[in-house]
Amino acid sequence: MSNVSYTFSNRGSSLPLKLLYVSKSKYDRDWHSTMHMHPFTELFYVVSGEGLFLIEDKSFTVKQDDLVIVNANILHTESSKDSNPMEYIVLGIDGMSLIGEE
Repeated sequence: MSNVSYTFSNRGSSLPLKLLYVSKSKYDRDWHSTMHMHPFTELFYVVSGEGLFLIEDKSFTVKQDDLVIVNANILHTESSKDSNPMEYIVLGIDGMSLIGEE
């Protein structure tokens, strides 16, 4: 897996949000797909390829230009299709949670 990570500081913003990191990942042979959770929200943007997201007990496929939002403290993992390796950008954001209709 190739990764590039960036961290940011909150430059006096009055918003209760904090951008913790931006990371870019691309599937490679050392990709480890392990269920995990964070105390912050992650936004995944699929740059290219195809993959699978498992969020708690639901799984779904993703492809280029899909956006996946995983709220804080939600068990999740992502994996790639070998035939069309997935590349994504992920943002870690503290203080944000999105609520959708089921």
